[in-house]
Amino acid sequence: MFPKIGTILKSKIPVDDDTLDNAQTMSRSAGVRIGKALIDSGIASEEIVYESLAEQFQIQFIPRIENHIDMNIMRELPAELFKDGRCFPLGGNEHLLRIAISDPLDLEIVQQAELVSDLLIEIVLTTPSEMERTRLVLFKGDALFKQSAGKITREYEKQMQSDESLSLEEIRQRTESEPVVKLASLVFNEAVKLDASDIHIEPSEYDAVVRFRIDGMLRQYTEVSKWMFSPLTSRIKILADLDIAEKRVPQDGRIRYTFNGQNYDFRVSTLPTHFGEKTVIRILKHDKSLLDLKNLGVAPSQLDVLSEVIEKPQGMVFVTGPTGSGKSSTLFACLNRIRHKAINITTIENPIEYKLDGINQVQINEKAGVTFASALRSILRQDPDVILVGEIRDTETAQIAVQASQTGHLVFSTLHTNDAISA
Repeated sequence: MFPKIGTILKSKIPVDDDTLDNAQTMSRSAGVRIGKALIDSGIASEEIVYESLAEQFQIQFIPRIENHIDMNIMRELPAELFKDGRCFPLGGNEHLLRIAISDPLDLEIVQQAELVSDLLIEIVLTTPSEMERTRLVLFKGDALFKQSAGKITREYEKQMQSDESLSLEEIRQRTESEPVVKLASLVFNEAVKLDASDIHIEPSEYDAVVRFRIDGMLRQYTEVSKWMFSPLTSRIKILADLDIAEKRVPQDGRIRYTFNGQNYDFRVSTLPTHFGEKTVIRILKHDKSLLDLKNLGVAPSQLDVLSEVIEKPQGMVFVTGPTGSGKSSTLFACLNRIRHKAINITTIENPIEYKLDGINQVQINEKAGVTFASALRSILRQDPDVILVGEIRDTETAQIAVQASQTGHLVFSTLHTNDAISA
């Protein structure tokens, strides 16, 4: 039977039964544990309380864990296990994994660690503030991401160098090897977690860099060796259903990706450069909440004006702004508002970003001759009430769109500009 924490505390600090009883009453009324009540009231320090807690549960207490963290295990196991700061690995052997936690009753994180490591778990206790401090140090910026990417790259290089007599077909098959798959997933997951709008994989003479566009700014996150760059690019092209043998012409494709139960649409574009194919991936989140105008962050006064404009029978509505500013989301929120009316809505897109019931959506296919201009001319013979042109890129499309807006059609479109005034 475990001793009471009050009894242990009385052996460490000068505290009487009345004080402990008052702390117990405070903890019950506040819905917290007695240890937190003692810390909040200044009766005992955090370190003393958690040292006593470790003694109560008969486990080791380590007040400072940063220098005990096993970075090899951090890189081997999924980062999601540690990113919330509920546990950190302190080492172990082929049978045992030691982890630091701050809550001895958090059996869920212990079970997760046991599941992903397939090892027996030994717990060590530290303070919540030490766990949070360690989390901030370990996950500051892109430190862990770079370490993981570097480890995966070295793993692949070792595989490649172990047999230099590989044929071209065998090298192509290694695009499906575990290190390549792991690195592609690592890049995708990290970009999604950081709310990046784009992923850039850019080759240079000796290596390649991976950059994420976050809040409109491109930020470099890691380097990829020449050994890994080619199979990584081929892996992405396979996922996007592109021709991995064709490296001389630009290609476009898309990837359906799921992370933490959330669906994403990755628009992939490759471009031949002097040092190899550059790959850019636009990340589109399938967030249905964005299809409501009220969730776009538009000021109430502007929302009233926009709501009035989109109800008009004819005219033209342009949504302008830089890349990743939310132009498409705004347009589809407008269409979602009016699509239940007794009207015919048709869109021309490249590619189709949001799929909405009750709307006729046309995918551009330039190889088959379906361009924005040709599709728009055909749609005008389909008795449309509302037309969305994904992007106006040439004079012919602009002329047809303007004529349509003056002949009884409501036309929506976008322009790439720095701001509304520049349009």
